[in-house]
Amino acid sequence: MKTAIASEGMKAEAAVSGKYARCSCFAIFDDLSDQVQFFENPYRSAEEHAGETVSAFLAGKGVERIIGYEFGMKARKATEIYGIQLVVLGRDDMTVAEVLGMLQSSGHKRKQW
Repeated sequence: MKTAIASEGMKAEAAVSGKYARCSCFAIFDDLSDQVQFFENPYRSAEEHAGETVSAFLAGKGVERIIGYEFGMKARKATEIYGIQLVVLGRDDMTVAEVLGMLQSSGHKRKQW
């Protein structure tokens, strides 16, 4: 399963972003290969429909789950169309590395959150 993490930067030490559609980039973790790739968010400055276009962008990369702090109503609807699961973190001070650690631990691989 591929999981996207909304991120404030292009490295694991970056903070998880509180703005899903407006975050600067995404860390995409593939639990089959145990690899992480970072992608800039090409729609972070979009005037309209950022949630919908970002959701389509991530769906095109094979993402099945997105982790972040906040998801707007339009983004929630768009991810539902693509069958993407949303995970809202309970803490607002986590880094991408911390979330990756949770995903890479044996108890969370392929687990539905």
